[in-house]
Amino acid sequence: MIGTDWALWREFRFKTPLNRENTLLQIRWENFNALNHAPLGEPNTVTDSALAGQITGLLGTFLKANAVTMRRMEFTLRLQF
Repeated sequence: MIGTDWALWREFRFKTPLNRENTLLQIRWENFNALNHAPLGEPNTVTDSALAGQITGLLGTFLKANAVTMRRMEFTLRLQF
């Protein structure tokens, strides 16, 4: 199972009148399951079955923790002082 996650961010450092130390503003864009691939399950290996060799399910659907979700994006604005 291949998952492609990536993030782009930009940081701006500046000083404010109230805070003489460095202040950091970070703008961040994160993308989870960027290619939006479905996690295909194993093919049916029963040769007598009408579904022999066909993939009829997805990986990780029996445990919610392992299930791959659809593409998700997050936009974040963070101010650190």
